[in-house]
Order: sequence, then C-alpha cells, then structure tokens
Amino acid sequence: MESVTGPMNIDGHEKAVKSSKQIERASLGKAECDKLDSWIAQIKKSSKGFLSLSRSDVVNFLIRAHRDEFLPKECLQIRTENYDPLKHIAWITPQIKLALADKNLARVAELQAQLRSVELAVTDKINHTSNAVQSKTLKRRRLKKSATSPEDNLSAPEPI
Repeated sequence: MESVTGPMNIDGHEKAVKSSKQIERASLGKAECDKLDSWIAQIKKSSKGFLSLSRSDVVNFLIRAHRDEFLPKECLQIRTENYDPLKHIAWITPQIKLALADKNLARVAELQAQLRSVELAVTDKINHTSNAVQSKTLKRRRLKKSATSPEDNLSAPEPI
C-alpha cells in the first residue's frame, strides 16, 4: 500500500525522497584539504577508530555549526582575500552608465570616488609587493677557511 506522503520501504517506513535540487560541490585548496584531513584524523583518534567520517561530513558539520550570517569581520576578511580590482572596475562601469542615464549625479560622484579608491588600492598593492621584493637581499656565502688560505700567508716576513 502506498503512503499518501510518498513511497514506503519493505519495513513500512517512508523512503527518503531525493530532492530535485542539484547539490553544488566545492573545491578545496591544498592547505584547506590538509587541515580538513587533520581534523578527520583527530576525530578518528578521539573515537578510537570506530567513527568514520568523510570530508563532506566535517564540512557539513562546520556549516551547520556556524551562525546563519557572517560577522562583519568575517565578511571583510573574505572580501580582502578574494578582492579583484579588475572585477570591481568592470562592475563600476555599467553602474556609472546607469547613474548617468538616470541623471543621478550624486551616484556618479560616489562611483567615481570608488573608482579612484580602486586605483589607489592597486598602486598600494603594487608598491607593497615591490618593496617586499626589494627588502629581500641575498646574503653571500662565507668561504671555509683552510690551513693554507692566503690570509695565513699575510703574516709579517721573518727577519733574515
């Protein structure tokens, strides 16, 4: 007999109906993958090996355990780590066109200021990386002194 709510298993319990919504997968970087594997090993060790978790299990737990919204500090950190000035400029351009078409001069001025800040951020980033490269100086390797080094031969001549 079919249930009104859905198909039934042999034991009379309802089968879990798969959602038609496609699940999106996420790619992890090497550092993130290593950290995740370390957490899985930690959990496995603390459970004496009877608990077997996948990476998805741990990631899903972390997502469920986090607040529903990011803290402002977290938003800023994510934006900073993933900021692309070219994408920002590409976004500003059509916004300026729309503001000009609407004759919204206040919005145009705001977007122009934003555009200038992008330029400054890019030049600051370039200057910062070039300064970091310049500050790295190579050290010369010291030569090993041997018993017959020229420095030993520079002693005062013996009297005749």
